[in-house]
Amino acid sequence: MKCMGLFVFALFSATSFAIAPFSDGSYEGKGYWKDVKGGKGTYTASITINGAEFTSKLVLDSGEVIEEAGEVKMEDTGFYTIVDKRTGLPTAKGYCGSVWCHTVGKTQDGVFEETMAQKGDQIFRLGSSKMVKVGHFMWEDALNKVR
Repeated sequence: MKCMGLFVFALFSATSFAIAPFSDGSYEGKGYWKDVKGGKGTYTASITINGAEFTSKLVLDSGEVIEEAGEVKMEDTGFYTIVDKRTGLPTAKGYCGSVWCHTVGKTQDGVFEETMAQKGDQIFRLGSSKMVKVGHFMWEDALNKVR
């Protein structure tokens, strides 16, 4: 689905935004998305974290593959900016509490938000986006550390 490409762009712009407080390594898992019109689907996701840098890969149930890379510019205060590695431009801003990190961002196609937490060797994400061409949708996934 063409609209899913926009979904993935939003997801990957937000994905792994709070890398600095998370453990280095590779994580893999599955998730689902749904929209306000009743559309739904699943995806597999992977994230590799190396310090403040991350790479992400998402494979939708349609077979579409999207990859992103970024860097988290973390401040001592717990606030951060995410910079897209391809463009060098900031894509989102956020903050971390004791366990949770939350980010918000804006793209040319809409806005997104995501909350992320790590418990042991798992990363959990919950987010939503409102895109001009796609509408309002949400996603949720859990990733397990594999390396």
